[in-house]
Amino acid sequence: MGERLAYELRHKFSQGKFLIPVYREDEADLILKGEITKIYVEPVAYEIFLQTRERKVHFEGRFQLIERKTGTIIYENPKFSRFETYRVSENVVGLLDPGRKEALLKLSQDLSELIFQEIWLK
Repeated sequence: MGERLAYELRHKFSQGKFLIPVYREDEADLILKGEITKIYVEPVAYEIFLQTRERKVHFEGRFQLIERKTGTIIYENPKFSRFETYRVSENVVGLLDPGRKEALLKLSQDLSELIFQEIWLK
């Protein structure tokens, strides 16, 4: 999830064309640091006992926008959360959960958009 979120954030920031993502910290003017503190899945709806029809993926994390040269925290959100609900296929057997991967992808895209908006629109 962390790698996917980092990819989505780089993509989102590069679309704005006013910041150019770099991969080395010493080349950056601003540093976006974050931490995923919790990801968990919970059942939402059941067909019968122990047969889930819908699940919810919860994300919790925090992030900071830091000026590299001075180390000044320009913006910080100490608790950032979001969730995505997804359907569970009737054909899912055992630990396989194909809807979960799609939900995590959608969640990463949503989080990158929300982080981008939170930083630049506040």
